Amino acid sequence: MEIIKENSFAKAEYDAGSSVIYSSYSGAVNIEKALEVLEAQLVFASKNNVRAIHANLSKLTGTFTMINEWLEKNFFPPMIEKGMECHALIVSSDIFSQFAINDLVQRIGSFELQTFGDYMKGKDWILEKLGSVAAES
Repeated sequence: MEIIKENSFAKAEYDAGSSVIYSSYSGAVNIEKALEVLEAQLVFASKNNVRAIHANLSKLTGTFTMINEWLEKNFFPPMIEKGMECHALIVSSDIFSQFAINDLVQRIGSFELQTFGDYMKGKDWILEKLGSVAAES
């Protein structure tokens, strides 16, 4: 896997074999650091084939609803335009994070965005959607 961007809050890696970005976010929500990683993914997708994103939010605490409008307007449209076909979100047990995730899912609408309670279920769903053979991560 190729690291796209990493900081103390988030990390994004690219699996060239499946054209999937695997991102993870952990700890108390840090919008500034989340935006660093999200913006790096946008730049990466402008030069590389990104068919899906697997975002692991299972270790996240706190709400991020204040970034959902940015995601809705500035992240998802260009990613979809560049070829992103689906997006899996692995949910946190934190009630505030769950609220933010539900808000995001409603904002995105008809795009293939699914939530999962398990990392592997989200990964398997993406690979099934893309028709890929499971890649090692």
